[in-house]
Amino acid sequence: MNMQQAANIFRSQLRAGRCEPSEDQGPRWGRGFRTAAATMSFLSAVTFGLKSTHAAFTTIINSPPDAIETLSSIGSGTQLNLYPGAALDRLFRIGAGRQSSDNIEVNLDGGIVLGSLKTSGSWKKNSNVVINIRGGVVGEYLIADNANVVNVSGGSIRNFYTFDESRLNLFGGDFRVNGTPVAGLNALGSSLSLNLDPGSLLTGTLADGTPVAISGEGINSDYLVDGTLTLHAAVVPAAVPHTFHAPGGALPHGLRAGQRLVVGDEGIVPQNFNASWGSVVDVTAGKIGDKFEAVGAVVSVSGGEVGGQSTAFRGTVVSLSGGSIGNNFNAGRGSVFNMTGGEVGYLFEALGGSQVNLAGGVVQPYLVAHPDSKVVIAGSGFRLDGVAVGGLNAVGNERQINVPAGAVLSGTFADGRQFAFSDQTYDDFAAGTLTLRATPPPAAGPPMIHAPSAASPLGLQSGQTLLVSDGGDVGENFNADWGSVVSINGGQVGGGFEAVGAMVNVTAGHIGWRFDAFYGSAINISGGVFEGVVRAHRGSVINFSGGQIGHYLTVDNGSVVNVSGGVIDYGTQVNRGGVLNLSGGELGEEFQVYSGAFNMNGGSIAGRASILGDAVANVSGGTIGDQLSVQNGARLVLAGGDFRLNGVPLSGLATIGSSTAVDIPADALLSGTLRDGTPFAFSDQDGDYFEPGAIRLINWYDELPNPPLIDRPNGPTPTGVRAGQTIVVDASHPLGDHFNAGWGSSVTVAGGSIGENFEAAGAQVLLASGSIGDGFDAFHGSVVTIAGGEIGDRFEAYEGSTVNIAGGRITGYLNARRGSVVNVSGGEVGVIADAGSVVNISGGHGGAVGIRPGSEVHLYGSEFRLGGEPIAGLLPGHTVEINLADLGNWTELSAILTDGSPFRTWLVDEYYYQSPGSTIPTPATQLTVTSVPTADFNADGLVDAADLAQWNNAFGISADGNDFLAWQRQFNLLSAASPRQTSVPEPASHCLLIAMAVGSISPRRFAADAGHNVRNANM
Repeated sequence: MNMQQAANIFRSQLRAGRCEPSEDQGPRWGRGFRTAAATMSFLSAVTFGLKSTHAAFTTIINSPPDAIETLSSIGSGTQLNLYPGAALDRLFRIGAGRQSSDNIEVNLDGGIVLGSLKTSGSWKKNSNVVINIRGGVVGEYLIADNANVVNVSGGSIRNFYTFDESRLNLFGGDFRVNGTPVAGLNALGSSLSLNLDPGSLLTGTLADGTPVAISGEGINSDYLVDGTLTLHAAVVPAAVPHTFHAPGGALPHGLRAGQRLVVGDEGIVPQNFNASWGSVVDVTAGKIGDKFEAVGAVVSVSGGEVGGQSTAFRGTVVSLSGGSIGNNFNAGRGSVFNMTGGEVGYLFEALGGSQVNLAGGVVQPYLVAHPDSKVVIAGSGFRLDGVAVGGLNAVGNERQINVPAGAVLSGTFADGRQFAFSDQTYDDFAAGTLTLRATPPPAAGPPMIHAPSAASPLGLQSGQTLLVSDGGDVGENFNADWGSVVSINGGQVGGGFEAVGAMVNVTAGHIGWRFDAFYGSAINISGGVFEGVVRAHRGSVINFSGGQIGHYLTVDNGSVVNVSGGVIDYGTQVNRGGVLNLSGGELGEEFQVYSGAFNMNGGSIAGRASILGDAVANVSGGTIGDQLSVQNGARLVLAGGDFRLNGVPLSGLATIGSSTAVDIPADALLSGTLRDGTPFAFSDQDGDYFEPGAIRLINWYDELPNPPLIDRPNGPTPTGVRAGQTIVVDASHPLGDHFNAGWGSSVTVAGGSIGENFEAAGAQVLLASGSIGDGFDAFHGSVVTIAGGEIGDRFEAYEGSTVNIAGGRITGYLNARRGSVVNVSGGEVGVIADAGSVVNISGGHGGAVGIRPGSEVHLYGSEFRLGGEPIAGLLPGHTVEINLADLGNWTELSAILTDGSPFRTWLVDEYYYQSPGSTIPTPATQLTVTSVPTADFNADGLVDAADLAQWNNAFGISADGNDFLAWQRQFNLLSAASPRQTSVPEPASHCLLIAMAVGSISPRRFAADAGHNVRNANM
């Protein structure tokens, strides 16, 4: 019977994909699998992939032409038919998930599912849910949950997952387990229930001629619950010997015996390609996509690229002499991998029972040799931590070795390229898996190499020196071996640089991603730019005095890094046994010490620093940004003086060298001055966290010079000011990030700027003009006055601080925290009043005000309205407390503040808490409004004849007729409320005539000049 006849039978059947295996478990057949034979009629055997005719479908989707771009799942009563050209680009669910599903069918005859195809049913058992795969591609996982049926007769599927009570039926032939044919499937229509043992490999050919491989080992491991897999013998097209070319025509999903694939220039082979028993793959250029699988095949790679997550299964021989194989490559049991050149990516795993022969090329980190595998390295100059490995004096000698934990194995491959393997870069050779084989050493190279004058080598041997200057270009994966020297004064050096017992000096130039300093190396960096991941391994030293590291400096066990300058943009990590000494320079956010040692007497850490485990951090100078955390048994030792808790000096530190432990209570502030004269402030209000017993203070204050006025033209830019010191920041002398103003100091910003994360503890700060950056923190005892200039986002006023705002601009919100007092009489500012704060607002514009539960807010002005209606009983000079709990949601409170600025906030419930300009109406919030008499020209709290006299004197200068009319109205209102005032004096006639002729200037202008201090009004 040919395939067309079989297809005609398929279309004629009334039942599709219902081939149920016998429940009887038979004996073990062969090695690595268990079978339960079931005899079925040929007709039943070839009915895989038929469309069901059980209950009628309420929804039928045919793609194409139906659009499915946004489709992510289907439910009961649905049939989905995918044809060539269809595409699903995400995890696709079949069924309702937590509910039972019924009468669903998916037919994949072409197209592609880029993600996974999953039948839902882990919560409720489904019924009549069938997936028929006859073609197309499932790019990730085919997942069958309970009581669902999956029939596969063609197409390409990356991984199979089956769970209890699901059914996976494979239709095809040439089924083998670990290379041994599966017995009991000789006749068409026969079937066999098969349970795979862990690590076993099932291969075969589907009915459309596509090879299939299922295995529980490797990066692309499958998972099949016992009793869920049934094999069905079906018609399979004969394997015709043929050579496929890419590019050069349509390609199958895989190769069979006698077939060859040649991948050349611009050739592209899709992912999930499978080369089965007796096939050959030659890659000279182009690319094979990810998840390539080879079973019993011969694969040669001399150029081009083989994608990541690929696997060489049993019987496969891979020869890599050029080109590359991507990350996560697995050499499976019974395979052989020979490497004489090219490159293999990260996480190359030699699984148990495989053999890997390395004689050249580049092996990226994470080479893992599992137990029972064998790795042979052919080369010369083998060293363990710089000590020559004995027993390899003659060519051909072999020696099995184990690489101790923390050690580095280095040497030169047979092709002349240097290498280094170490568990510090996550290489791992299980005991007994590694053998060294001696080959002739490479010819000695020139002692001095200049780039760009000469071509850059792939690496350096002992005694060689490489000088790289402008225009020089050193490729990726360069290795400087023992006794060599590299000087980088310009040019470019690729990523993957490794130094083993070498000296590297960097003054300029650009170095790519990943720079490893191994045992015996000395790295001196005074300039240049490193893209990222600079790592000091055991026995190495890095001196960093200038330049830039983009991301991640790592200090490993047994290494020392000294930072005296330069910038690390982001991420520094000190691991157990590592030592980092910081005396200058800048470390970006995400600084972590894991059981290592950290000594800091200068420089800065931007923030989010963590001291963990049994690490010890000794800090005697420099600045540390917000969110310092010391926990899990770690200790922070602060050396300096003037230590205070909420402004109160700490006892027990009277003499030099005396020390004491201190815990910081919740919402409290620990402040002081470090030994280098830099003030500091730590508090959980600013995100700092200290475990009990984590902090120890040492009095090590050397009576540093204490000039009352910092004269920066004659000295370096300071990192802070301490008690008794004053600094004036003008346009010519800006201050950088992380500046600290300590207890009893004074800072005036007059045209200059202070960078981000400025902290003031017990200090006086005046911003007259200029700017202060984001993250300004006013701690306990500080008084901040803002008359002009600009402050960035995240301005925080903490407990015990006072902020007075009469002008200027805050670009974000001022957060008034518990225990703070904020007075706003002008400027452009938004304020959020947190619980326990006191905020007085008599002016200011341009920003919303958020009033939170438990806060105390006092508003001063006129024309107060709730929901658009005047507040009853609110007369000039009177105060009314608003009962917020009685007001409805989204009620608007509006007013004209004393300085004439409009004001509004909305009263909302907690669901809308995120709105900054909103008020939460709870009884715990105290909100008062005070109607300030705008005609109280002399600011004595009264509107009387004295104010009229002052107006008379100011008329024509700063007062006009509108001011008089305001005085008259308010005098009348107050007279009605107070019988003591019974008459309204009239102004002189000439003044009244002039007043009638004057233009309409707001009466609040004069009032603001005359009575600005609303806190002194008689309310």
